[in-house]
Amino acid sequence: MSQREEGVTQEAERTAKADLEGKFKAMQAQVSSQEEQKKEGMASLNISKNIRFAQNESSQQDDSAQALQMYNHLKAKGLGQDEQEFVDLPLPQQEASLYPGVDDRFRPRKPRYFNSVKTGFEWNKYNQTHYDADNPPPKVVQGYKFNVFYPDLLNKMLTPQFYLENIPDQPETVIITFKAGAPYEDLAFKIINKEWDVSEKHGFKTVFDKGVLQLHFNFKR
Repeated sequence: MSQREEGVTQEAERTAKADLEGKFKAMQAQVSSQEEQKKEGMASLNISKNIRFAQNESSQQDDSAQALQMYNHLKAKGLGQDEQEFVDLPLPQQEASLYPGVDDRFRPRKPRYFNSVKTGFEWNKYNQTHYDADNPPPKVVQGYKFNVFYPDLLNKMLTPQFYLENIPDQPETVIITFKAGAPYEDLAFKIINKEWDVSEKHGFKTVFDKGVLQLHFNFKR
């Protein structure tokens, strides 16, 4: 490759990275404005200090053949090293009356998902001084993988979205909510509030394809 071609390639990579970082910063900028708008809804969330939450049993989870097939396909691949599955926050149940005249197959339901949280050791200067391989430090959350299944969206032209919300008096965590539209209810998860690494080389992925929304990211180190 010539120096000119190499320079063009590097410039394209810088442009792509800047675009991803710009999108993430724009998303972060929306957090503060959304906080006031969502404060009333946030009050109804049963927020715990733990990362893991019990599922909302009052909501009907999507048990369609397609959703189960998507779930089983990803689950069969298994979790990566230092990954563990985690579940969602309970949200107010949506009323079926919001969709009058709609077939029972499209009544409000909670989308099925297969998510995981990645943990690992952080070897900063303090930990290097006070711990070693035989006596490692406590593991910390290093990233997340969200895989949410929407096989029966009424509006096939819509792309599911996600947004972040601050938690009053809990600056170390935020709520990430996934919204797709009928017949699916929103999904919310409590995650660590740290800066995302939006480099694809470091595992960042955000795509909606064949009814599956995938959002994978690690935190900057």
